[in-house]
Amino acid sequence: MITSRLGFFWLLLFLWGFAPQSGCLSQTFRIGNFHSLKATTFDKDSKDVFAIWDDSVRVFHAPAYTTSELIPMNPPQKNFAGAYHPIVIDSELHFVSKSGGMLYRLEGDSLRRIDRSFDHRMQINCTLFTRNDTIMKYGGYGFWSQRNFFTYFSRETNEWEIVSPRGSEVLPEGTQSSYQVQKGNDIYIFSGLSTDPFDPLNMNEFDEIWKFDMEGRRWEKEGKLNEDFHNHSLVVHMGDKILFDVPMEYKLVLADPIRNTLTYYEVWGETRKLFLHYSDQHIIPNFYHDGKFYLVGQIDPSPTENLDLAYTVLDESEVLKKPIAEEPMYSTDEFPLEIAGGVVATLGVVLFLFFGVRRLQERNKVGVYPDKIRYGGKGVAMDATSVQVLNLLLRSEGEVQSQAVMDLVENPAQSHAHNIRVKNQVVENLNFQLRTLLVLEKDLITPGKSDEDKRIKTYQIDRSYFAVR
Repeated sequence: MITSRLGFFWLLLFLWGFAPQSGCLSQTFRIGNFHSLKATTFDKDSKDVFAIWDDSVRVFHAPAYTTSELIPMNPPQKNFAGAYHPIVIDSELHFVSKSGGMLYRLEGDSLRRIDRSFDHRMQINCTLFTRNDTIMKYGGYGFWSQRNFFTYFSRETNEWEIVSPRGSEVLPEGTQSSYQVQKGNDIYIFSGLSTDPFDPLNMNEFDEIWKFDMEGRRWEKEGKLNEDFHNHSLVVHMGDKILFDVPMEYKLVLADPIRNTLTYYEVWGETRKLFLHYSDQHIIPNFYHDGKFYLVGQIDPSPTENLDLAYTVLDESEVLKKPIAEEPMYSTDEFPLEIAGGVVATLGVVLFLFFGVRRLQERNKVGVYPDKIRYGGKGVAMDATSVQVLNLLLRSEGEVQSQAVMDLVENPAQSHAHNIRVKNQVVENLNFQLRTLLVLEKDLITPGKSDEDKRIKTYQIDRSYFAVR
């Protein structure tokens, strides 16, 4: 994504060098060679840094990082380190498959598989993260489609389980390569790529931000992004914020979805050479913890065949020291506040008058709902068929023919005589429920004969007792 900047940054590195030239570069420690190093990860509990090769892991111990421990590793397959994401849980190094559900844990010098999953290849480029020491994934690509749900690794079943959005009325599009941050019960998902529903071979940029409430299992769209994050390079996750590098503009942007802000910072002096990734296929990540950045860079910029890498530890104040602008991260598609205030005030008065008058008119009326009737603070549960018959009687002008009621209750599998008994029973039950609710002695639904043809049985209801809408 940013390989075009490689030559420019090498020039900067050559001019500035890697050795500390000011007090801001507090610690630097070599981690390995770019050509052989496969990945790195960070333990937030111990603050140790793990450097990973195909056949070994070296642990650099905090706080000085001058001592390290080399652990031989016997991978279960060729190119294992490149096919798995390293992640630390409870100070134990795990490896999560980049395409399926396989999960390994490093125990001594052995990799032990702890899952009971398979290589389903349905969550390629998913968003991998941890929540309360639980490994989670969101989205991902597979079989010409994108996922729009969360999965997590269950330590009880040793399998990946799904988080069902049972409280949601709307859902986001499925995406891959999205970003996430967390705050309390909420997880924010934004940016990424979605599949064109009319041409699954093409990808569209996903320019929305959504919030998922883990407790209520509910999705809510927050708005449309004001920034195109596909043109930015991820620098590091900073808790509930994410820091990006804006290519060729010598500035950083701190995305804060929770507070809906984008804060831009100047990339200054010594820090410029530290915002460098080497290719789309091989990215050694930066880390952030307890107000400190762990930024990867190249030790000697001259010989391209060498490319030894090191982490430099910097205080947050040394990196984000020159804010230059701030703007909203996303738009909520709402009315401008000035216009909205007047509209809401006027609408409020109209609604108050409308519903106030109606409320007075309906105060002593029976309300009919999809599963019950209510009167005077009391309710009576009703089945769907009875509600349909009651609504038919209330919404019909004048009399209702018996056959119209029969059409609602009739079961074709039963005899005609049986269906007549069922119809009569429904009407009798309605009268009983209404008499009980209203404390009346008379029936509100009464049978009769059609004015047009006395052979046709009809029903009528006294509408004066009901709030008919």
